[in-house]
Amino acid sequence: MPREPGQGAEGPRALLGRDHQRLRAMLTGLVQEFDEGDPDDLRDAWARFEEGLGAHLGAEERHILPLFERVDPAEAEALRADHASFRKRMQELGVGVDLHAVRLDTIREFADDLRAHAEREDRLMYRWAEREVEEPGRAALAREVVRGDR
Repeated sequence: MPREPGQGAEGPRALLGRDHQRLRAMLTGLVQEFDEGDPDDLRDAWARFEEGLGAHLGAEERHILPLFERVDPAEAEALRADHASFRKRMQELGVGVDLHAVRLDTIREFADDLRAHAEREDRLMYRWAEREVEEPGRAALAREVVRGDR
């Protein structure tokens, strides 16, 4: 049953939108670490970002995408494919960070792609989820996103 905004736990749109802002700030920090050139700090910042993005993607895949798939299977599949691509790229970038072989332009391109994906999710899936995800799903989503915010 669809729910009215403002009932129970914070809505998916606000929660995930705020998490997107947090992840963008982490990417900005990564660029700064990259510019400052301390490989240990960059590696630590990358590990925190990787954990946070992984938690974010996983929470969406467990608590929103299965429901969204019922109303828009093609778009849900496209979002899942984006997630898989981001995970693969994140792994490749992580190796590059460890080897000090990643270019700043590559990190910026990744950040731009994540930003475009986040806008698409907000426009298509988060607005829908705000009305359709019920309290248990909201609470579970919040727990997982907060867990990735360490």
